[in-house]
Amino acid sequence: MTHPLSFNPHERLVFSFTDHGVTEARLNVRNFGASCCAFKVKTTTPDRYLVKPNHGLIHPNRADEISIVVAEIKKTGILARAKLDSRIHCTDKFLVQSAIIDPLLASQLEGQTSSERADAITRLLNKRGKNELGAKKMLVHFTYPELDCDYEHTNLEAEKESVKKLSLETATLAPIPGNPEAMFSEIVALRKKYDDLVEFAV
Repeated sequence: MTHPLSFNPHERLVFSFTDHGVTEARLNVRNFGASCCAFKVKTTTPDRYLVKPNHGLIHPNRADEISIVVAEIKKTGILARAKLDSRIHCTDKFLVQSAIIDPLLASQLEGQTSSERADAITRLLNKRGKNELGAKKMLVHFTYPELDCDYEHTNLEAEKESVKKLSLETATLAPIPGNPEAMFSEIVALRKKYDDLVEFAV
């Protein structure tokens, strides 16, 4: 079944972190169909985000904007790790489930309180088969411009120094397998491979 909701952004929610202020992403959802749609927002890390609205109804040819804010207490921890590791990484995901409903049900839902409507939409979505549901998955990307600028500059200088140092070490020392120098070199090589893999996975 083709579902009538469209999403902007389409694939990825971007959260730009700063040391001060709110870290927020907005998701615009539009109903291009001829029937009302009920929706609910889910995430893999619900304790990290404040989502408003996290459920609701979107009538035909109407749109709704969903605000997703990183909880302040979680933001502090994310920034602390980012500054410590010189990188900011996220594997969170969002899912917007939706279902087409008839005008009578839409009218009934609109007459309920927010809490009642949320429970009713949850029951509705749980009862529907997978082929009757819309399921839009969204990836999450964290950015920290202040860190990116500093890290890029620091990294460039560090790489230059590293190349100079490596050239001198290579000329004066050839580690023999099994001794401490060789073991350290192996650890550094493995760490580099791991860093490359993580960076590629992001």
